[in-house]
Amino acid sequence: MHIAESCDRFACAMRVPCPAMYIAQVGDQYIVKRMPLSGGGHDPSCSSYEPPDGTVRPSAC
Repeated sequence: MHIAESCDRFACAMRVPCPAMYIAQVGDQYIVKRMPLSGGGHDPSCSSYEPPDGTVRPSAC
């Protein structure tokens, strides 16, 4: 995942237009997360991608 930083919010730079992302604190760590319901707007090769129809993509074994 490539992250582009703007004045207002972070964005995934793998697709144009760039889907918005945000920083979440989980315990003592900070992680970049996709905005709710934005998974289909990410590039299919992005780790934040989620197919719009709700199907689960296969994981590598």
